[in-house]
Formats: sequence, structure tokens, C-alpha cells
Amino acid sequence: MSTVLVTHADSPLGAMLAERLSATEGVDRVLTPADDDALAAGLRRAERVVLLASTGTPVAGADRNSTVPLWIAGLFERAELAGVDHIVAVSSAMVYGAWPNNAVPLTEAAPLRPNPGLGFAVGLAELERRAGEWKRRSGVPLAVLRPAATLLEGETHWLQRAVSPIADLRADDQPPVQFLHPDDLADAVAHALRCRLDGTFNVSPDGWLSGEELRALAGARPRVRLPGRIAAGLAEVRFRAGLSRTSPGILPYVRYPWVVANDRLRSTGWSPSCSSEEAYVLVHRPTRWESMSVQRRQDLALAAAAAFAAAVTAGIVWLVRRIATDARPRRRARHLSWRPRGIAWARSRSRRSLGSLRRGSRPRRGEPSRARR
Repeated sequence: MSTVLVTHADSPLGAMLAERLSATEGVDRVLTPADDDALAAGLRRAERVVLLASTGTPVAGADRNSTVPLWIAGLFERAELAGVDHIVAVSSAMVYGAWPNNAVPLTEAAPLRPNPGLGFAVGLAELERRAGEWKRRSGVPLAVLRPAATLLEGETHWLQRAVSPIADLRADDQPPVQFLHPDDLADAVAHALRCRLDGTFNVSPDGWLSGEELRALAGARPRVRLPGRIAAGLAEVRFRAGLSRTSPGILPYVRYPWVVANDRLRSTGWSPSCSSEEAYVLVHRPTRWESMSVQRRQDLALAAAAAFAAAVTAGIVWLVRRIATDARPRRRARHLSWRPRGIAWARSRSRRSLGSLRRGSRPRRGEPSRARR
């Protein structure tokens, strides 16, 4: 395989992958460019390229306002001109989108339907489209890997940080989830380079975790169950107010399934070493809540529920008293305003009665007046 260039080597996944490839048989040198000039020089010396499109931040010269960074969009043409004979692009399973009618699991034959609210997934789908056009035109072998959510030890992957705060406010649906260990993803990239894979391959563990199993692993933290629309509105408010770095567009990936099958990559000789449960346990750092005993968590949850119920009851009592207090002055004002009208009406009535007595009684209806008689 000779010289391999790895982009985004400044990210945790990129650094780990570069170290893993350095110890891989057949790799003489691993290049990790830090800027555009180093990238151009590295492409002239490399025979293989690993494009980590789903992690890290773009190198200098990227257009951060575009859906697909310009340096990534032009990387394939530059690699072709430099004589690169194989490219492995690491995308994400998020390009399938998270929808209620998704198959469980999704295969490589499923259409790309990224949720429009998440620009990250939309950008990766656009990148894959451009890569496919380039491959058909150039004929250079291209392997596109679509890994499941990858848990990284130490500095947390941005996707893991994004899902975490919203996951505490679970919506009505609780879909199955997958967690990929970073070692399995690194092995998949090395396997794709070693075997010169060509095509699209899902990278995932065998099987998945249900919502109940994930809550059990996470220590069964108390969660607020919200309807989907309310959860989306709350995520939008938190994001716009600067209280969370989580884009509201990621909420569908918490509500709906997007687990993938790894049968195609397995048929080439690769196999995962960790299940979703093992990846979560090995990488996840337990919080203070998760470190507590079950009895302690139950006591705190009951105390929190009792405090919430007491607060709601006190609020209702205060509201009823406020309404009753506001209503009393209005009833008194209506009573006081009625009395002057009643006295005036009685006085006018008595005056009309005295006037009629002085003039004499009026003839009844149908009777002739005295003048006519």
C-alpha cells in the first residue's frame, strides 16, 4: 500500500486511525496534512487517500458556509491529477435519514434521505453524490464507508455530544440504537485499504440496542416524556437561546430508527470486535448519577417527583386564590354602580306617577276620552 494520506488527522478519530495505519502491514508512511499546502504536497506523494468527511473540522481554506466544504469537493479531482489509485471516504449512516418508515436494519440499497434540518447529513449525502460522479468519470476505485454512531474515548465525538442533551428529553418514540467502537471503525478503514474495496459499505456492530436496554446501561436516569412537537420546540428554543450547542435538526435521529446492517462488509472478511453494548460500556464515562446505587437513585427520583407534585399543587392553589381575589372588587363595583341607577329610576317613576294623578287618569285602551264623550 506504500504511502497513505489521512485527512482530519487533528481529530481524535483521525489521530487514532493514523496511528493504527502506521502499524499496518504494507503501509510505509502515513501523511497527516495540517493545511492546504501540506495537503497538496501530500497528494503528490501518496498512493492511497483516507477522507474522514464525518469527523473533525476542515483544514484551512474551507468554506464553512457551504453544505460541502470546497476543499473536500475538489479533493477527488486533485487526487486524480496527483495519480492516487484508491480512495476510502468515511461518511456516516446518517445519510439514510431517520424516518418513521425506515427499515430495521437499513442496507446499502436503501435510498439516501437525510433529514433536511441537519446540514451535516445533507452535506455528506451531497459529498457521496459528487464522489459517485467522479468515480464513474475517472474509474478510480472508491470505497465509501457509512459507520454507525461512533463512541470515542477521551474527547467526545461531536455527534455524541449533540445527542446527549436531547436524549434526556425522550419523545414518544424510543427507537433502537447502534454504537460502533472506534477500533472497529479503524479496522474497517484498514481493511478497505488492504483489500482495495470498491463500493459502499455500512460499518456497524452486530445487532442493536433497544430503548429499554440503553436506559438500563445509562443508569435509568429520570427522563421527561414529551410529545414530538413539544420536544422539537424545546430543542429549537434551547438552541436559539444559546443554552445548547445541539442543532434541533438532530432530534429525528433520536426519535426514529436509522440502524444499519453490516452483511456486505462482513462478506469481504471484516467483522466487528464489539457489540453496541460492549462499545457503550468500554467507552462511556459514567456520570455521578450512574455511579449511584439503584436504591439511592430510586430515593432521589421519588424525592424529585414529590417536590414536583408539591410545586404543581402550590401553583394551582396560588392561581385559584389570585383569581378569587381579582373577582371580588369587580362584583362590588357592579353592586355600587347599580344603586345610583336604581334610585334615579325610582325618582323618575314617582314623578311620572304624580304627574298623571294631577292630570287625571288616562283612559284605558279601547275607551273613548272625556273630550270625545
